[in-house]
Order: sequence, then structure tokens, then C-alpha cells
Amino acid sequence: MKRLAAGLVAVIVIVPAIALLAPVIVDLNDFKPDIARKVEAATGYMLAIGGDIEGRILPSPGAVLRGIRLASRDGDPGAGMATLDSLEIDLALLPLLIGEIHIRGVTLVRPALAIERSAEGGADLGFAIAWPRPGPAVPIDRIAIVGGTVSYRDAPGGDAIRLETIDAAFSAPSPKGPLSGTGEFHLRGTAIGFAVTAAVPAGDGTAALAGEMRIGGSDATLGFRGRVGAPGGDPRVRGRLQIAGGRFGELLDVIARIGGVPRDGLPDLEEPYSLTASIAAGARDFALDDLVVELGESAASGSVSATFGARTELSVALSVNRLNGDGLVAALAREAARDGARPPETGGRAWVPDFALPDDLAASVAVAVEALHYRDHVVRRAALDATLENGAVRIRRLVGALPGGSDLAVDGVLTAIARVPLFEGRVRVESDNMRALLDWLAIDSGGIAVDRLRKLALSSRLRLTREVVQLRDADLTLDSTRWRGGAAYALGARPSFSIDATLDRLNVDTYLPQPVADPAGSARAAAAGADTPPPLAILESFDANLKLAAESLTYDGLAVQGLAADLSLRGGELTVRELAIAAAAGVAATASGRAHGFAAEPVITTEFDLRVVNPARLARALDIERPAIARLGEVSARGSLAGTARSLALDATLETEALRAVVSGRVAGAGEREAAAPAVDLAVDIASPDLAAFLRRLDPTLDPALKGRVEMAGTVKGTAERLAVDFAANAAGARAAAAGSIAMADGFDYDLRVALSHPDLAGLLGDVGVDYRPAAPDLGVSVDAALAGRARQIRVRGLEAAVGPARLSGDIALSLAGERPRVEAALRGGEIPVG
Repeated sequence: MKRLAAGLVAVIVIVPAIALLAPVIVDLNDFKPDIARKVEAATGYMLAIGGDIEGRILPSPGAVLRGIRLASRDGDPGAGMATLDSLEIDLALLPLLIGEIHIRGVTLVRPALAIERSAEGGADLGFAIAWPRPGPAVPIDRIAIVGGTVSYRDAPGGDAIRLETIDAAFSAPSPKGPLSGTGEFHLRGTAIGFAVTAAVPAGDGTAALAGEMRIGGSDATLGFRGRVGAPGGDPRVRGRLQIAGGRFGELLDVIARIGGVPRDGLPDLEEPYSLTASIAAGARDFALDDLVVELGESAASGSVSATFGARTELSVALSVNRLNGDGLVAALAREAARDGARPPETGGRAWVPDFALPDDLAASVAVAVEALHYRDHVVRRAALDATLENGAVRIRRLVGALPGGSDLAVDGVLTAIARVPLFEGRVRVESDNMRALLDWLAIDSGGIAVDRLRKLALSSRLRLTREVVQLRDADLTLDSTRWRGGAAYALGARPSFSIDATLDRLNVDTYLPQPVADPAGSARAAAAGADTPPPLAILESFDANLKLAAESLTYDGLAVQGLAADLSLRGGELTVRELAIAAAAGVAATASGRAHGFAAEPVITTEFDLRVVNPARLARALDIERPAIARLGEVSARGSLAGTARSLALDATLETEALRAVVSGRVAGAGEREAAAPAVDLAVDIASPDLAAFLRRLDPTLDPALKGRVEMAGTVKGTAERLAVDFAANAAGARAAAAGSIAMADGFDYDLRVALSHPDLAGLLGDVGVDYRPAAPDLGVSVDAALAGRARQIRVRGLEAAVGPARLSGDIALSLAGERPRVEAALRGGEIPVG
């Protein structure tokens, strides 16, 4: 670029010299080859003048060259190319008469300079100030540029940066300067004005320079005062830099427009801003020292430096006194609201912010913020220490002292995988007052017991992408509970999370919100009626995977030991692979199954297996005062459930030491919210190897003499208000049957038809402990009657009994309601043989 500039200067100087030496009658166009040779000899650039060279003497001497083109001899795009519509040169008349050249003005009309980085990465981007060297000098009073353009293309086929409509005027009172100028150009639609003053270079090859730039669309100004030059051929800038403006949001608008990216997401900050620094820069490096940046009430100081080449190296060190995080969030909210009212200006293309980290950039960043104001509290001693190298950001330290005596520390590596960000590292959080930390995060904890949410300590591996947040190998202590494992949350439109963890002990009751009496709320809920969504409908709104193990857990006052759960919820379908309890109120249980339809009518399929090791403990937990339950011994139940609350299929086996019961059938309405009584349609099969022993265990005062195995089978249908039963039993050689109804809704009443028969009365009585030896052998016995009544009222109707050849029939009424039992009977008997 400096050689290209030298070529333009050569044209400006050589043409007047030729005009001075040529007779007036000579056609200056004849000198085109001579001019081109001299320019090429001086600069190495090829000059082509496509138009005419017009010379004049009156009213003032001068020349106009049209259609000028300067290009590298070898066609190197990195060397650049320049074209001018015309070059106008005005000369002073009197110096010309005595053989001297004094250029009053030079005007470059629509100059265009194009520079392109070559495929090999070369581009002549140096610069030099073409001040006269000792010896004869050609004074130039004024240089003007009209409608100029400068373009730079980073690589063949790449995007170009264009400075357009460049209009500028430069002047100097003498060859010794100083040079001053003003002008304006446009960069991607933004007008940028400038004013500059430069002195003559000193002996070290540098010159004093002062300048200012004004950025259109804002009140931003950029000022510089210092020295520039190229000592030893290395262009250098050294001085003080100042940037200031009244509204930072306007500057961001300009940066977004110049950078060619949407304004979306950049904060709409109204605060004034300023930057001052000492700058030392060259073609391959720059440094900002004594840097002071102010934004509103925030101020930062430090330094920034960089070196350029095949590998760019950047270093940033900043110390911030205070940072207004609340103001930044509010500005982002304003920008989001503004973006919501209009589509982003992306030229009709969808703008997806792909993420990439350059391989050819190495950077180190150290930022410390003494006070970060956020959510009306202060985060103190926030600091970031990070490096970028080989396409990866290594966060060595990200720390902050949060409210509630809390500390946060993060470290790890940020990379780009397929243009998607990935962070892997560790996070540590400690808090002496977690409740205060949650309050700061606007998480309501008011309903939790005041002695909870005190201590928090978390250490975990952390993995972050655009899609998911993951905690791995996490070790969490909350109050007195230790939690180890992992968790993940998917960052999508539908909430989705997973947890795989083990707990030592947890009292869930202490973390549940305390119930608050709200009669008005109850009335509203009652009035809502059918509008209230099903209580399990929320399970349709998120996905989850849970694998939990707890050594000890307390819920609703119930202590659970050895809890294990492995389940998943996806698309509204719940799969329970395992749900196990080692001990809870004397019960051990396992279950598995599936469920769906939570927003309407849940449908379940499950298998279960439970053991009641301590029935007495279970009775106490359920607040049941039945001494007989405590004497049952170990009870086991296994089976399956399938269906809905309206109709649930049951298949279960219940076993104790002396009793086995199999129940199958359907239960309807057991889980419905309506007040309808559950209905059953069950088949029951009961067997006991020693019913007498079982009865004595239930009630030690009983001493049944019944011996042998007891079997009973039948059906139960109906509701608790009235059950229809039909049973048949075999015990001690006797056959018994009962069919009818039992009602328990209001007390206990029954209406049954019963029958009993045995082929040997003596054997039957002997099995129940009665020593009876009738003279007649093999006396059979049978009883058939209708039995009805309540607990203290018994009526027997249609009695038909027989012992051997003897018969008895009639009706009996027994009342136990008074002080003394009362019996009324109407019986008829047949002949009883006595001989």
C-alpha cells in the first residue's frame, strides 16, 4: 500500500515537471510512455493512462489526467490496485516562470483503491507518510479527494470492507508542514467524519499527529494525540487515545451496523461512556496501557495488548470497581421488547449465531470486579481468569462471593464442536445461608421450616451445551443430607430432566411448605368443581428419568429405610422399572409397572410384592387399634393390578404362617375423586392347614378344638354398603356353604342362606373337642337355614336340621340387646329313635 501511495505521488510530481519542460505546442499525451516508465522505475507499479492528458496555461497553469490505473507488475492482489476517473493538478504561475514547480492544488476525482489478501496470506498493509526528504522539495498547498473508495478483501472470494464516498481536503502552509485536513467517508452506511493535523517528521522518522473522528448516528467521538512514523521501515503509532459519547446504546447500534450483524441481543444502554488509554501500535502489534473505561457509574482500569501474524496473541487485564448488572439486565429486556416488535434486519436470511473459536488466536483475559450489583444485592470479588489457545477457552478461575455468605467457583474448558459450544469443567458452591441465596435468586422458600436451608456445599463436574446442563460426580450436602450422583436438565421448549443419585438421610417433611388455612381458597376450589384439572395432569407436561437410592427417608412422619427407585416419564407415559422399600412401618415392598393417561383417566399396569414383617408396627403407623393384627405374624402379598380407577383388575395372593388367600377380579371406583363407594367383583380362595392355631393367634382367649385343614372358596360382589357373597367351605370332613348379602354401611347386618353337613356327627364333635359317642354309628348331620339380622339381633328362618333319622324344623329369634338374652323359637321335631 505504501508503494501504491508512492506511485500516486510520483504521478503528481512527474506530470508538472514534464509540463514545465515541454513547449506549449507539444501534445502532453506524447509523454504517457515516459510518465509510465518514470513511475514504474520509482515505485515498481505499472501506470496506465486511459484518457487524455490536458494541459493549460490560462487562467492558471495545470494539467488533467483521465482514466488512470496503477497496478502491480506481477499482478499480486495483495499489492493492491488503484484507479482514478481523473487527476487534476493546479500550478502556481509565477514560480513556473522562473523554472520552479509549486503545486497549488491536487484533486483526485473518484479514486478507487482495492486491496485483497492473496491465497498465500500476503497483503501490503503498511503505510508511510511521504514527507519531503532533504533537498529540492515540491510544495503542495492542497490535496482534495472527491468520491473516493477503498476496499479490502480478506481472501479471494471473501467479504470486502469498503470505505465509500470519501471526501477530504488536506493542506499545508509549507513543505515543512504542518499538514491538516478534514473529511468524511461512509462505512456500511455509517458516516464517519475526521479532522487531522500532522507535523513534519523529526530526525527519528516520526511526526506529531492529532486527530478526531466523529461517528454518524451517535455522538461518539474518537480522538488521538501522539506521534506516528515508520522508523526503520516499521510503521508505529504512539500517543493518547480517547473515545467518548453520551449514550452507549447508540455506539452499539453503530458497531452492529458496521460489523454487519443484527442488533438483536445487544443491550440498550443509555449511560454515557468514555475510554482513555496510552496506545502504542504498529502493523503487527498494539498495546493499550493506562486504560480507563467508564460506563455510567462503572469504571474499569487495566491494559490490553495484541500481536498479529500467522498467530494473533491478545492479552486483557481489567479491574472494575463496580458493575451495574441490574441496569444491564434492564437494557437487555428493553432490547428484547424492541426486537419483539419488529423482525431482525438480516436481509431476509435466518440468522443463527453459530459458535466458533479461532485456531489462530491465543488470548488471556483477567478481569476482576469488586462489586457487581445484581437483583438489588452485591456480588463481591467476582473474577475471571481465562485463556484461549488452539480453539479452546480454558477458564482457570471464575469466582464470586454471592449473597448469604455464599461462594461460587467454576473452572473448565469451552470448545466448539460442529459450531456448537461445549463447556466441561467443575463447579463449587458453598453457602452459610442458603435461604438468603434463594431469596436473592427470587426462589420462594417461605413455606419451608426456618431451621432448614441453612448449609449448602456442592462440588460437581459440569457439562454445558445449548441443549443440556449436566452435573456429574456431584457431591451435595444440604443441611444434614448428603447427596451424591448426577443430574441433567434439557434446555428445550418441554421441561426435561434426569437424576441419578444416592442419599444418606432426608426428612422430606421439613422441606415441604407448611399448610396454610385458606377458607376463601377452599370455597373457590369447591366452586371451580369440574374445572379443576386432574391432580396427576402435571405429569403430562414434562419428561424425566429418575434413579434414586436413599438409606433413610422420612415422609409424612413415616420413616423409610433402603428406598430405591428407577423410573422414567416420557411423553406422558410413566415406566417404573423398580420401586423398592427395604423397611417402612414394618413393611418391605417392591413394585414395577407402567402408567399413562394422567390428563384424563390414568391407566396402570403394575406388579407388586410386599412383606409385612411387623404387623403391629404397620397398625400403629396406620392408626389402627386392632390387637389381633399385631398377632398375625409375618404377612406377604404379591400380585398385579391393571386398568383404571373405574375398573381395576386385581390378582393377588396373601399369605401368613397359617393362612393363604388368593383374590382375583375387579375393583371399580377405588381411586375416583367422586364420592361413589368402590365396587368389587372378586373371587376368593382361602386355605389354612390349621385354622384353630390361626384363630388362637388372633385371640388367645379362643380355644377352638377344630382340627385339620380348612378350605374356603367363593365370590364377593358389590360395595361396602351391600356385598353379595357366595362361599363354600370344607373343614374337618364337614361341608359348609353361605350365600346372600352383607351390609356394613350402617352398623353390620346380613341376610344369608347357610348350609352345613357331615357324614359322622361323632367325628365332627370330636374334631371340635367334644367327646360324644352315640349308640348308633355313622350318624350324619345336616343343617340348612336362612340367617339374618344385626350384630345383636339374630333370626333363623326355615331351619331344616337332621341328625341321623331325627328331624328338626322351625324359626328362631335371638336378641342380645337387653340385660338378658331373649330367645323366641317355633320348632317342630320328628321321632327320635332311642332303642
